[in-house]
Amino acid sequence: MLVLILLSADVGGFFKNPDTELLTRWYQAGAYQPFFRAHAHLDTKRREPWLYPEENTAVIRTAIRNRYALLPYWYTLFYQASQTGVPPMSVSIHNLKRDDVYLNLIISYFESYFPSSNTDLCGWNFQKTLKTFAMEDQYMIGSSLLVRPITDAGATSVSVYLPGQNTTSMVRHTVVKEETRWYRMDTFDKMTGPTQVSLSVSLTTVPVFQRGGSILPTKERVRRCSSLGAGDPYTLKIALDAQGSAVGQLYTDDGHTYNFQKGQYIYRQFEFKDNKLISKNLAPVSEYNSKSWLERVVIIGLSESPNHVSLISQGGNTQSLEFGYSAQRVLSIRKPAINIAEDFEISLT
Repeated sequence: MLVLILLSADVGGFFKNPDTELLTRWYQAGAYQPFFRAHAHLDTKRREPWLYPEENTAVIRTAIRNRYALLPYWYTLFYQASQTGVPPMSVSIHNLKRDDVYLNLIISYFESYFPSSNTDLCGWNFQKTLKTFAMEDQYMIGSSLLVRPITDAGATSVSVYLPGQNTTSMVRHTVVKEETRWYRMDTFDKMTGPTQVSLSVSLTTVPVFQRGGSILPTKERVRRCSSLGAGDPYTLKIALDAQGSAVGQLYTDDGHTYNFQKGQYIYRQFEFKDNKLISKNLAPVSEYNSKSWLERVVIIGLSESPNHVSLISQGGNTQSLEFGYSAQRVLSIRKPAINIAEDFEISLT
């Protein structure tokens, strides 16, 4: 059995000449795959984005910017893949029935060769079904993002399956609703899985959902290349689950040497629970001086606005933070301005 970590489809392909819509959609899909590059051939027409109509150039520019913003998440996924063998991009193979022969084969492989990996593969459980295994038009990036590229010409609508569970259980003699929430990345609309939804789409639309219960590390500043953004600040995008909780990780190093083998890297976990965001070090033996700081925290799915937001830094100092709350139930916390490598706590009261 083979696990492919770094794969994708070259944007534009090799031969012939994709039409303008196809090339635009290709960029939108490629931006959400492990490696992302444009391609051409000596016998094809020039394919630089700026050679196309402005409408298409703008859409391609947005796709590229979205890719750059998610580079911290991709880098973290590749680090985790190097440690566990779990691929950054996958179908939801963990949705298979436990007694299915294919599932047992997959789990046996991971348990034998990657004993440290989570045999749920992406670290979260959905309703056990074969439904997602047969799907070829949508996929997961890590455990946090679900992507449904548009692959039909002239599409005005698309069907997306949001996996999950929607049940109730007893926790400490209390009935608790367990549901898998999904939030659209572009509108913050909340949906609950498992469900099949039909979405209206246009040329600018790429259905991407963030799973409730996840935290995405991103960098939002626009740069000409990733190396120029090495010291840029981070934004944490927190999508809450039904219990108001979320968790995510961030890995980073200098990006161009092997000094990470000497412990020069950062690997942190962010957890939001009981209205507190806590950052802790997952690699105590590591040491890396990063210039990057936390610029913004975005919490999606918060039921009401807090009265006060405060930051407790590693030294125990407490300070109030500015914030805003929108009609979409999104809380934006501005400039905690703490180094990303430090322990901290942000509290909502």
